[in-house]
Amino acid sequence: HHGSFDLAYLGCIPRLVICAPSDELELRNMVQTVYQLDSVPSCLRFPRGSALGLEKLNDLFDYGLEELPAKGIALPVGKGRIIKEARADAKQKACIFSIGTRLAPAVIAARAIEAEHPDISVTVADARWMKPLDTELIDELAKEHSVMVTVEEGSIGGFGDHVLHYLALQGA
Repeated sequence: HHGSFDLAYLGCIPRLVICAPSDELELRNMVQTVYQLDSVPSCLRFPRGSALGLEKLNDLFDYGLEELPAKGIALPVGKGRIIKEARADAKQKACIFSIGTRLAPAVIAARAIEAEHPDISVTVADARWMKPLDTELIDELAKEHSVMVTVEEGSIGGFGDHVLHYLALQGA
């Protein structure tokens, strides 16, 4: 299946915790997290191919690292993060909500949109977890932005559908 359907079919399994790292540092942290997670079954969506180099990580995500740590740190389960915040004074705000390795292209796309359309500002968020969803982050993004786009390496029934389902149940 080449990873195209894993989020869709794994998302159907009750109580399964699913995380998807965006880069090498996040992979280290998520390996440590699922290693320590003994209370529920977990799944880590391991990215294919080579990782972003440290210079690219610092440029895109502002990690400020001189070298990658030898060991990851456990992350809070079900909590995403905002990578790039939209300008407060923007006329229009959009959000790109990403999971997995599409985060770097999402940041690049956000910068390109802002360069071409100065009155639009874009927030980029990294979900980190498909299950459980960070519903507080989703609520905040939906409230603060007129457009939300989900980005994933998946198919129908995956991350975007889980976000849409949550928003529909909330009446958004």
